[in-house]
Amino acid sequence: MGPKLTKDAVLLVESTLPKDPITLFSSWLEHANQKLPKYQMASAMCLSTSDKENVSGRMVMVRKFDQTGFLFFTNGNSKKSGDLEKLPNAALTSYWSTEGSTRSVRIEGTVRKIPEEGLLKAWSMVPRANKIQITLSEFSSSVASGGREELEKKQRELEEKYPESSAETATTIPKPDYWVGYKLIPRRIEFWHERQASFPDRFEYKLSDEKSTDDTVNWVINRLNP
Repeated sequence: MGPKLTKDAVLLVESTLPKDPITLFSSWLEHANQKLPKYQMASAMCLSTSDKENVSGRMVMVRKFDQTGFLFFTNGNSKKSGDLEKLPNAALTSYWSTEGSTRSVRIEGTVRKIPEEGLLKAWSMVPRANKIQITLSEFSSSVASGGREELEKKQRELEEKYPESSAETATTIPKPDYWVGYKLIPRRIEFWHERQASFPDRFEYKLSDEKSTDDTVNWVINRLNP
């Protein structure tokens, strides 16, 4: 059970909702970042994929989002990548429980791979420690003999090869071929907001086939039963 909600918890009313779900998501994420403890990452979301037979879920970090979609990176040899190659449909789910507010957002849509040019730009901004961990990762494969000690040995070797003192370290660690990025392009976004001593507010934004008069994306908003 989440923390007790305060009396001034925000009431969601159709007339005050933004026309664009990305605006509402951004506001909720900012609130979560302000209220959650520092060790909890508000941008961490559960990514659900399917290989057409089974459904899998795991946590990923959404690194960037805008009107075009939600961006995350992973190992191209991972199960999630294999699923997305077979079936490029997925869902992202967030859950934020803070003092005075318990909220969840579910984002459903299609997924496309980020081109190499965009990957290289993103890789240049990855911190050195993260680059070393990514370079070491043979995602989801069994660890060879030596176990964790072998992994730590390889980590030390990379740290010695790319010393932290080097001003060029951030650019000299090469991007592994298996490091890939995906963007989930939403077609439906659902917002859920708990209410004190009452039923929760629940809204969905569904992408419309009709464009707005200014040729922007048009969303249809519906209140859902809790």
